[in-house]
Amino acid sequence: RWGACRWPQRLVELEEAVAQRAEDDRRAYEAELSGQQEEFQQELEEMCSRVAGFDQYTDLSRVRHVAGVVRDVETALADFEKRTSLFNQREVLFGKEATDYERLSSVVKEFEPYANLWQTADTWRRSQKDWLDGSLLALDPDDVSRVFEQMQRAMAKAVKTFQGVPGCLAVAKNLKEELASFSSSVQVVTALRNPGMRDRHWAALGEALG
Repeated sequence: RWGACRWPQRLVELEEAVAQRAEDDRRAYEAELSGQQEEFQQELEEMCSRVAGFDQYTDLSRVRHVAGVVRDVETALADFEKRTSLFNQREVLFGKEATDYERLSSVVKEFEPYANLWQTADTWRRSQKDWLDGSLLALDPDDVSRVFEQMQRAMAKAVKTFQGVPGCLAVAKNLKEELASFSSSVQVVTALRNPGMRDRHWAALGEALG
């Protein structure tokens, strides 16, 4: 009987304990989030410094290495964007105002011209080798033209973008000139791989070339 009388009080105490446990968990999760955000801010600052120093890459002979660095940075930036999205979602759950990660957006935009420059340089080096040393019959003329025109547009844009960055400007101009010199070769490739080429055309070409 006495135990039955104590039940209402015990229920109240149990509710209070559960509520306190929930509040303790909330504070712990909120503290964990805050710690993760502080750590992220440090990583972001390091990334900003890394991107700011990207103008040091000016040696075209190291294009594959630099393209690899570019891929690493892009992967890291993509991970940063996912993390900030998750941070914001958790902030909303905690009833907090979502943090504005404008600094991340700025560094992504700042890095884009460098990424385009070195990715295009890498594509050019690889494509040039494939087009010159590979089998002519394996080439798709439409694909060759498309890729080549994309690279030309990218370098034209890079030359404008890097006017105030001498080292990168030199790289862009060098690549632009190389592409311009190769333009006639692309025309030959697309002509020879034209579906309208017949045996008589190949025979005539063979005679002309001796």
